[in-house]
Amino acid sequence: MEDQRSLGRATLTLNACAVCNSTLSLKRCSRCKVIFYCSREHQKEDWIHHKSLCTQTLAGQSPIVRPRGSETDTVTEPDNHVGSITRPVFRDAIENMSDETQAEIKDILDFSTVTSPNNAKPQTKEEKKEIFFELLKSDSGYAGPSESTDSSYNNIIDTLCNQDMIRNDKCIEQDGASESSTQTEVPMFNTHPFRKLRFPKPDSYDLPEVAYFISLRLTQLGYCILDDAFEETLISGIISEVTAFHEKNELCRGDTLNNTTDLDYRNDMIKWLDGQSEGSEYISKGLAFMDSLIELMKPHLRQHCNIQGRTEAMIACYPEDGSYFRHHVDNTSKDGRCITCTLYLNRDWSIERDGGLMRMFPPKQEKPVDVPPLANRLLIFWSDGRTPHEIHPAYRNRYSMTVWYYDKDEKDAFKVDKLKRETDEIYDRISALEEDRRQLQEITSAQLIRNRAMEAVQALTSGELQALSFLIDHHPNPKEALTAMGISEAIQDALVVHLSSQDPGQ
Repeated sequence: MEDQRSLGRATLTLNACAVCNSTLSLKRCSRCKVIFYCSREHQKEDWIHHKSLCTQTLAGQSPIVRPRGSETDTVTEPDNHVGSITRPVFRDAIENMSDETQAEIKDILDFSTVTSPNNAKPQTKEEKKEIFFELLKSDSGYAGPSESTDSSYNNIIDTLCNQDMIRNDKCIEQDGASESSTQTEVPMFNTHPFRKLRFPKPDSYDLPEVAYFISLRLTQLGYCILDDAFEETLISGIISEVTAFHEKNELCRGDTLNNTTDLDYRNDMIKWLDGQSEGSEYISKGLAFMDSLIELMKPHLRQHCNIQGRTEAMIACYPEDGSYFRHHVDNTSKDGRCITCTLYLNRDWSIERDGGLMRMFPPKQEKPVDVPPLANRLLIFWSDGRTPHEIHPAYRNRYSMTVWYYDKDEKDAFKVDKLKRETDEIYDRISALEEDRRQLQEITSAQLIRNRAMEAVQALTSGELQALSFLIDHHPNPKEALTAMGISEAIQDALVVHLSSQDPGQ
């Protein structure tokens, strides 16, 4: 029987042999890049069990049966650099597929390319719209709350917005009605009544099925909420580690929007982790699970982004004193961050009592999407301007863990643009230094000439000085006379200065 460790509802072996659970001399299946083995023998032994997962992982949907002894039976060294996984290309496998199977793999679930599940023909425009609205309906089903509960939270929002109005009015009074006064205003919280939504779950928690479930909603709706994907022991471990970092005062205040300090956009506490830090064993496993999930989403997202690599994990705590993050977009600078993945870590959370609501404003939807930060809830959405969002004040410590996955093309373009900007800045600094050097050289040269001229004047005898003094005092144009005598202009100036400093009685 297959002996695997489960990180969640989606079964996955991570950093251990799928047969014996050994963690020594591990190598990874070269096709699916998911399952590990300690030896070729164990890989062959497990193939009867692993074949289905391996082929589904490759195709994203449809199984592909391959003969023994083919590429599937080879093992390559695992890539231990989490976040820089590259997508493998299987030319021979694709060439041997049926046309229908190839079509399934190439279907990216974009609004313009969705096909009927049981029909290879592209759907009509009306059919595509029907799919979108069916998803929208299933992901935004209203499930309450009661009027009394709803109004209690609305009272909190009304109070916050009133505070914002008072703050902005004070800023305008201080700055006057000038154009600059608008720069001190902060974004006001959205006042739409709280909507308790019912979010669907996938039919199966097998990893390829979950990847398809997320990809479909991400490309169609701009977001996906996935509940209960992680195993309970893993979630409990992550919660313990994150709260421990907070209790040890290892979190610091997050940067404000655009690195400004004059506007109160956010006041959460954060810490960046690479997954290898001491006390982050479960966090590391959670990140590995996310990485494997994103890897399986790549075939479904090819027409939308080229995912490669991610940031470190950011653990965050919104302290219970009403901390928040105002209306914002994660990636405004086009730095490559493409997909935001946030795992919430808050048990027994009540929006009406604890606040801390995540409110999103996805495209194509008139009303906001309200996401309570419940434990074991994974929120995935586009990091750019397609998904603005805000986090309402929390009145109980609110924990989460977030990573951002990069679009390689945008990240590379950002690096090139950043390098160009840095090069231009260096060139400007060099030009400024060169100008300073030129001015300093001119000043130094002029001072050197004055010093030499003064030395020449001081070398004159008293009789020579008296004769020159008489000439300057009685000649109608002394400079012309001195020039006619072959005395340079610099020495003439030094001579005048020297004679003016002499005692008239001398």
